[in-house]
Amino acid sequence: GAAKAYPDTPPEPPTSLRTLRLGQNEFPPSVIALLAAAVGDARNRRLECLSLAGAPVSDEGARYLSLALRLSPSLTSIDLSFCALSDAAVATLSDALVGDTTLRQLDMRGSECTDLGRWALARALLSADTSSLAYLLDNRWEITPATEQLLCSGLGLTDAEAGLMSAVLRTNSTVRDVHLSRNDFTRFGLESIGTMLCANRGIAAIDLSFNPVDAGGVLPSGGAAEALEPL
Repeated sequence: GAAKAYPDTPPEPPTSLRTLRLGQNEFPPSVIALLAAAVGDARNRRLECLSLAGAPVSDEGARYLSLALRLSPSLTSIDLSFCALSDAAVATLSDALVGDTTLRQLDMRGSECTDLGRWALARALLSADTSSLAYLLDNRWEITPATEQLLCSGLGLTDAEAGLMSAVLRTNSTVRDVHLSRNDFTRFGLESIGTMLCANRGIAAIDLSFNPVDAGGVLPSGGAAEALEPL
């Protein structure tokens, strides 16, 4: 019979994993460890979007997830909405973001973290000039690629929220008007915003009226938060 014909060139290897959605599952830490190993596999080093939306992430699970973040140099978006993240979990993930240069969007709506976790995340983003995180969704405010006006007046936002918001706005190029009147910002929060304005020259108007600037403010202290200072 006729000889079987073979192609002149070998087939291309399969495309590397780009998007991984694992939402609405309740993973034990051991499963998250396996997922972290898969994400960190050299064949998946082009992963861009990771979503665990609605999947509770414990403090132990956050440690494995932070490992995955360190091993994924191409991640641009992480969705951790409604994962019930604690302060410890947010601090662990924050450590993994120190020096990150690719992450552009983080969704942490529905987290259970307090101002302590937000200060930790803000400090991680500001620890170097390499952060490119420009969009963040938190419990009471959000900055997305479509946000041109940031309307956050009268929400009772704290200094920690001002610090985290400022860390994101530092690299954001879409927001033009910022409304932050009638919140609970003291000098610590306003110092964070002032530092951000030195870096972001795209904001055309900002309203900071009726904030208790002379109220003193409270920063995290003791234990894991001992390194946190006014931004």
